[in-house]
Amino acid sequence: MNSRTIKDLAEEASSAIDDLYFDGFNDLSDLQKVEWRYCHADCDHFASALNFVTGYPVVGIAQPRRGPMHRLVETPDGLMLDVMGPVSLDDLKTRYRAKSLKLARGGLIESMVWGATNEEDILSCLDVMAHLSRPPFDSAEMKALIQGAREKLNGYEVDAPTSNQSPFEKPTQ
Repeated sequence: MNSRTIKDLAEEASSAIDDLYFDGFNDLSDLQKVEWRYCHADCDHFASALNFVTGYPVVGIAQPRRGPMHRLVETPDGLMLDVMGPVSLDDLKTRYRAKSLKLARGGLIESMVWGATNEEDILSCLDVMAHLSRPPFDSAEMKALIQGAREKLNGYEVDAPTSNQSPFEKPTQ
């Protein structure tokens, strides 16, 4: 199902964020390196891939007067989902040590995220999702969605979805 090992993905993460290293980064486990990448650097890619897999809308969080800091998707139950699994706004405040965060929704967020993402990025994120052993990534339903996304990606050009449209759907003519 996944074409790359977690070690391969950790090496890719290290290479992708080499300008963002911090003391102790190399002491992280392979999985932690991948998680760090998608929590602090390439969250746009992971949010796009989650949107592609689930159809959930991409949202952004920002600190007032500081601008955007993280992109993820919003689930139907009102939680958000990123590489770490389901999270609330309070969880994100703790993770990013922020006193206050604002949630941004809408087409502008989705178009900004999709503009920064390509097919290779989505495939990498699908590989990451296949390795995650936490809810909801470890469920049979999510594994089937990930496999379906991989199959649909083959031979399709991935375009940013229009509002309320799954990226899997072909536009009606």
